[in-house]
Amino acid sequence: MSKDEDLIHEKITVPDEAPRTSRPRLLNLLAGSLICYNATIINGRAGTGKTALVSDFARRSGRSVCWYKVDAADSELSVFCRYLTATISLQRRRRRRSEDRSKRRPRNSPAH
Repeated sequence: MSKDEDLIHEKITVPDEAPRTSRPRLLNLLAGSLICYNATIINGRAGTGKTALVSDFARRSGRSVCWYKVDAADSELSVFCRYLTATISLQRRRRRRSEDRSKRRPRNSPAH
């Protein structure tokens, strides 16, 4: 049994569903944070659209994204570290696969 098998994978996977409405002002704030910061924390009450906003941003950003939806159970440091490590590892595997696929594609040679 792999160490990741007992993780809740929905916590480290960007949700598939598209938001019902886009929030351009907040999306622009998040885009600006990419320029200035290494990480951004989204905090708010339940039902305010945090997950919808950030998943929309993750899809639009065109960048690699590590997703980790933190909840109360993650207050234990060992649990937090396991999920954080798992989402980073998942993203690294995706990036390697993507790089491998692009290396296998034949390159068009310039016409002479």
